[in-house]
Amino acid sequence: MFMNKNPLKLAITIPAYNEEATIGNVIREIPRTIEGIDKVEVIVINDGSRDRTVEAATEAGADPIVQFPTNKGLNAATDCGADIIVNIEAPPLAEFNLRSMVAYNPNTPILA
Repeated sequence: MFMNKNPLKLAITIPAYNEEATIGNVIREIPRTIEGIDKVEVIVINDGSRDRTVEAATEAGADPIVQFPTNKGLNAATDCGADIIVNIEAPPLAEFNLRSMVAYNPNTPILA
């Protein structure tokens, strides 16, 4: 057991298929600062959308946008170097509260 001395990165993955109308609000609702987390990254996985999902996600501040011509799911987004990954839907469930989902205690040992 050891304490994680490296910066912690939280990756939030949002699979999206034709979510032009909702993706922007979803991204803007995600907090970019969370106590105990050094970096919050929003990864949109565009599974072949035919609308303006990519443009709406970019305008709202998505970090990388992974684009696939066909549906490939979340596996492609998991190799992003994150310590914590949270997957949400677009639009998310009612009363979505990321801070309550991610409770990080820097004094908790992390197993290697």
